[in-house]
Amino acid sequence: MRIISKTLSAAILMITAYYLIDFPTAREVLALCLIAYFICLQKFPNCWLLVVPVFLPLLYLAPYSGRLFFDEFDFLMLITIAGYLWRHKQEKKPTTSRNNTGRLLLFIYSIVYLIALLRGLLPIAGFNDNSFAGYYSNLNSLRIGKGFFWALCLLPIWRRSEFDIPQGVNKLFTTGIALGSIGVFLAVLWEKGVFHDIVFSENRYQLLSTLFDFHSEYRATGLFAEMHTGDAATDGYLIFVLPFVGYFLSFQKNKLQISASLIGILGVTYSILVTFSRGLYLGMGLDAVLWPIMTLASSRTKLNPIVVGITALFSVILTLFLYLLFKYGGVFSLTAGAVLFVSSVLMVDFARIYSRILIFPLFGVVVLLMSYCLMHGMITSKWNRNDYSSALQITGITTLTFTVMGMIASKIWSEYASFRKRLFMASLFSVFMVLVIPSLFGSRMNTRFETVRTDLQGRVKHWRNAIDIMDDNWATNLFGQGIGTFPTTFYWISQQAKDVGGFSFVEDFANTYIAFAGSPDVKLSQRIHLLPDHFYTLSVDVRMTDPAAPLHIRICHRQLIQPFEWNPTCWAKHENISNTKGQWRHLTYTIPSGKLGSLNYYLYAPLVITFENRRDGFKEIKQTLLDIDNFSIRNDRGDELIKNGDFEQGIDHWFAFYDFNHMPWHIKNLWVNAYFDSGLIGLVMLIALISYSSFNMIKQFLNKNEFSKICFIALMGFLCVGCFGSLIDGPRIAFLFYFVLLINLTSPNQVSLINREHFLTSRF
Repeated sequence: MRIISKTLSAAILMITAYYLIDFPTAREVLALCLIAYFICLQKFPNCWLLVVPVFLPLLYLAPYSGRLFFDEFDFLMLITIAGYLWRHKQEKKPTTSRNNTGRLLLFIYSIVYLIALLRGLLPIAGFNDNSFAGYYSNLNSLRIGKGFFWALCLLPIWRRSEFDIPQGVNKLFTTGIALGSIGVFLAVLWEKGVFHDIVFSENRYQLLSTLFDFHSEYRATGLFAEMHTGDAATDGYLIFVLPFVGYFLSFQKNKLQISASLIGILGVTYSILVTFSRGLYLGMGLDAVLWPIMTLASSRTKLNPIVVGITALFSVILTLFLYLLFKYGGVFSLTAGAVLFVSSVLMVDFARIYSRILIFPLFGVVVLLMSYCLMHGMITSKWNRNDYSSALQITGITTLTFTVMGMIASKIWSEYASFRKRLFMASLFSVFMVLVIPSLFGSRMNTRFETVRTDLQGRVKHWRNAIDIMDDNWATNLFGQGIGTFPTTFYWISQQAKDVGGFSFVEDFANTYIAFAGSPDVKLSQRIHLLPDHFYTLSVDVRMTDPAAPLHIRICHRQLIQPFEWNPTCWAKHENISNTKGQWRHLTYTIPSGKLGSLNYYLYAPLVITFENRRDGFKEIKQTLLDIDNFSIRNDRGDELIKNGDFEQGIDHWFAFYDFNHMPWHIKNLWVNAYFDSGLIGLVMLIALISYSSFNMIKQFLNKNEFSKICFIALMGFLCVGCFGSLIDGPRIAFLFYFVLLINLTSPNQVSLINREHFLTSRF
């Protein structure tokens, strides 16, 4: 058995090496990191619990490599499996009382899912450059399906880790998720321009204005390359990890760990808010309700119902007052009110510990200072004209209310929570309100909420259309259209392909070029590096037989999704190409880089060159086809800056953008997506899996298993957001969803600690 295990491991390593050699971006760095990871797995076999969730949201090479179907995260998963197989020792098998119901459900669902995957994958006419270039390929079934199968492959490794470190497996996995979420938070700050303002802002108010900008049209995407077609990959990740980051905070001991965990939970909350996603806001609200209810239900200390009722009442009153402060005085008054409440909580305990003669005057100074800030925010507000009398009345009522409630809250909870815990909860509530209220009631979300009814009607129509375009036969009704087939089905049936446009690779006498059909929302891009204040030469070969086609070339600093077409940082060239009569025409342009490529702009976004055959108004204008080849940018020394500009390596280094029209790529509902992909049987089995796994989570939670509670809250929030986003049509998010589902679905009823010495000597 050991020989078979090592043979399988060696085979996986060879497959990884084969694909890694051909990987277009950072292959040497990836190779060194994967080798180091494999060695680490041999010495610390459970380190994958930390590594996999950390890098799940951070491995972000698709916009550089162009690889959509088999990427760097797949390398990480293969090495994880290979490392486990290489070290696997048969004699240390854990003994458990099996959960046969969960295993049976998983077996049936795996068969159904495999059938749906094969229905999407087959028949394969053959492989060419277009097979790997976009989501219309049959291989899209494998791209999406691997999320479930990676989770299935890692399930026995999780069980092994549960046996090795029964007290640490949950904490390690949670720590990995928390660290990964901090990375996403940093990426969101970069997108928002916070890092730019740290370096270049002229005063602190500009930085604060950027940080608390909840009016922008731009929606944060983090580092999820899948967001180039829209939908909710970022939403799914953020709502899933939010409870885990809260759990991570609960088991920290020293100040450094607590600080890091606070950054994590506030970072995830902030990232959720700046997505401006209504479904994500709803999911966060559900988490905020479930967490305290389940915590109270599992509390070992019996709480006085009066204390719980007063706390709930105070929370509502505080929220209403903070909303009014924001409405009349903006973020400045809102923050002052939050500080006043926290100070009131502090005052009771400080007066008990220190001399009241010292504390009461000090608290009085704080109250006066915060009252002044409340007044100042309302009087100087540029959004509301508040007279002095009204501002004074609101300030007086708020100061009295917050002071009294803070003192009472601290007093009634002193029996149940330490001073540190009370201070922490009050501070967390206040900071949460300071973040949530401006985003929820800012102009951006007001606009979003105004269109809820219209958007929902559009979504329902889209869901119905997704079901209508399915093949009308018993096999499709039972087993679905096939995993990952929605984009191509929608393309041929709903979009009228002749009017949609896009690009494809064409091979002609050993020469490969791009045939770009006119499109309103498809751009092919590559990330490049230019030096500011330099001149470059751009050249491209074009060919066409139609009367004319508009070639649009732009070099911009931009992120994955742009909310509007206008971008002041761009160099742009828009040229109408006339009929070349089937002959190649060589075009040359001079590019003055200006500030493109400067640190000032890079701290906003990477530098990207895009080109497209931009066609609008298809009803009036005939579709055109423009051939493009030998795309090149050279500096004054003649160095080539474009990779694979002749397209001989297909999609390598090129990445498509779809900025505005996202409906053709996603069904926008998890349940309808499950029915479309795997039919009625697949949908029923998915519901059965979720139901039984949730049942297990609740059962473990009632047995004081805190991790099960976190998994349940994460799952409920995810399913809530899934009502308005497909979520599981992205492999990484699908992996996270299925993995947490499966580890609770097949959780053993009891682990037998037959090898006590092994547990005591097991290594991380």
